[in-house]
Amino acid sequence: MKQLHLPGFVLVANALVLLCCVMLSCDKPAPQPRLDEVKTIWSKLPIYPGMVEIQGGSTMAGFDKAYISKHFKSPARYQEVKQFYENDLTKRGWQLTKERELRNFGGEPSGVMEIEFRKGEYELAIEYAPDSMDYGWNYAISVGWFLRMQ
Repeated sequence: MKQLHLPGFVLVANALVLLCCVMLSCDKPAPQPRLDEVKTIWSKLPIYPGMVEIQGGSTMAGFDKAYISKHFKSPARYQEVKQFYENDLTKRGWQLTKERELRNFGGEPSGVMEIEFRKGEYELAIEYAPDSMDYGWNYAISVGWFLRMQ
């Protein structure tokens, strides 16, 4: 029986694993161009009249995501804001893909509403939290790209 030369085998195995990882990641988009596109989308997004941006938003870019999220205060009712964005975004080629009431940790309705739009590989979400939630904001708007594993 032929004995396996362990150090050489480990070296070849590691090289193959590394090669596979490189090949699998080569077709994945780089985060910076995705973040640049998210910034472009955000710069063209109208803000509902009377909404005031407050601190607490975030920007993130990484291997599997690129997004910008900002928080706003507005006295506007959710249905008014929803209609504004639905009218504007659908004219720009975005599709309304989801509207839902988010659940709390116990699985109960929270009163927080979310609408999501999609255009190509990009998503836009608007979240409404009633003042009773006391988040310091009542609208959050995010634009992003998220890697989808096939």
